[in-house]
Amino acid sequence: WQEEGRSTPLDFEEGQLRADDETTQYTVDAYMRDSRHNLRAAGDLLKLDYPDIATSRAYYAAFDAATAALYILNVVRGKHASIKTALHQFLAKSGYLEPEYGQTYDLLSDARIFSDYKRPDREPKFTEDQLRQFPAEAQRFVTRIERFLQERGFAPSQDD
Repeated sequence: WQEEGRSTPLDFEEGQLRADDETTQYTVDAYMRDSRHNLRAAGDLLKLDYPDIATSRAYYAAFDAATAALYILNVVRGKHASIKTALHQFLAKSGYLEPEYGQTYDLLSDARIFSDYKRPDREPKFTEDQLRQFPAEAQRFVTRIERFLQERGFAPSQDD
């Protein structure tokens, strides 16, 4: 986060609601379109019996949705760990999202690392049955983010 701040200084206050202008709406729409695309892919992969790859797509659905939510609060991050930290700081701890959604995001992140890298020394480990649950958890997370955006006047386009 500090490295990103040095390389790309920000000219706005983080945590403050961004103006609902054309650029903001376009950006929110793009992230949410990617989020829904990843949710569909996760569901399709699960039907094809690829729960590990479905878990990865489920995480990216949550990642894109979290990025959109943070964006409307003037919080711009580019790295996975930075999005996770910012989600807790600006969305969960500030009361915009219930704490359970921060926990869900953390679980999806851990599961994505597990499923993408499958290193035997990686903790936590997940069973195939657990991996099969993550697309539904991601759907729940994305639905909550959509409600957060709508409550602040940023109704994401449903066009895909």
